[in-house]
Order: sequence, then C-alpha cells, then structure tokens
Amino acid sequence: MVPGILIRVQETVQKFMAIASFHGRPNVMDRLVRMLKYGREVRNTTKGPARIAWEGEVIMVDEVKFSMPDLKMTVHGLLATCWRRMRIDLMRLGEEDKKGQELPSLELRNLQDSPGEMREGFSFLTLQSNQWSVDGSSWLAQRLLRYIGRPQGSKGFLLNQDAVKEWVSQLRKFKEELFVLVHLTGGAPARGTEIVSIKCQNGPDGRIGRGIFLDRGL
Repeated sequence: MVPGILIRVQETVQKFMAIASFHGRPNVMDRLVRMLKYGREVRNTTKGPARIAWEGEVIMVDEVKFSMPDLKMTVHGLLATCWRRMRIDLMRLGEEDKKGQELPSLELRNLQDSPGEMREGFSFLTLQSNQWSVDGSSWLAQRLLRYIGRPQGSKGFLLNQDAVKEWVSQLRKFKEELFVLVHLTGGAPARGTEIVSIKCQNGPDGRIGRGIFLDRGL
C-alpha cells in the first residue's frame, strides 16, 4: 500500500520538527527550541541596562538628548524634504511651476474603499466607482519620458541610462524617507517585519490582504 501525503508529512514532521518534549526525536529543531527557551529565561530574570530616560520634554537615549519640539521639527522637516523629492525629482513638476502644471487634483473625501474585497490586486485605487482626474497608469510615465527618453520614431523611446539610474536612486531615497515618516507618525511604532511587509493591494488568491485602506478621507 502506497502511503498517502498526510502520512508522509506526519513522518517528516515527527522526524525533523517535533521536539523531544512532545515525543519527538532529538533533532536540530529540538536544539533550537531549547536554546530559545534558555535565552528567554535568562532575559526574563536579568535586568537590562537603563538606556532610555525622560525628563519633562527631554528624552535621553544613551548619550543622545532631544526634546519633543525637536522631534516634531524633525518630522516636519522630513515631510518637506519628502514632498520636495516627490514633486521635483520624481514627478518633474518643478519647485515653482510657471507653466501651471500642478499635481492632479485629488479629493480623498470623495473616494470610497471596500475593505472586505479580497480579489487579487484590488485596492481603492482600482475601485471602479472612484473617479480620477488623470489616468494614473500612464500619467507619470508620459512625464518621465520627456526627461529620460528620446523619441525614436515608430521604435518608441531610447532611454538615457544615466537619467534612469538617477531617477531610481531618487525613488529609493523617497521610499526611505516615507518609511521613516510612517514609522514616526503611525501611532504605536510597528515592528520591523510589519512595516516592511505592508501592501497597498491584495496578494495572490486573497491569501495576503493589503494593509492600506481609505476611510472617510483618511
């Protein structure tokens, strides 16, 4: 009789994953769990060094001191830097656009979302009832081609590789700045694994839901 998949999986789990405390064999997993348990017991019974202190509006972390107003100024300054990079370096709108070209109008209060929709690739950006002033799938690409591409007739565009690399570098910096802003202004700071895995649209087969939603303009 050929063993089924379930039996084979159970045998493999019992051999490599089950720990000795639950009738498993001594294996690598058993060793890892024991070391983890030992380290946790040491950490729970040993006082760690005092690294953070708070006096009035002054926070001290090791030898670094800063006040709450300093932190607020940092957030506002980073927001201004992030906004400028997005507008000038990424969207190529210019600091003061004399031609009247501005960001496409966006009224978040008029947009809707469907949090219960688990269809792959769905987000409030793809909701058909939402109206947009421009086609978001092509608006930025058309602008960028003026700066990093040169028309080649029917063959399309010839891209300037140096300009492309510079734009990608600016995009990477923008994401880093946005990452810090989200971390500082999102209420309780998220764990590293949470904030780096957040998605703006649903994953394949609805297994991985998005973490960015729209609610009454927020």
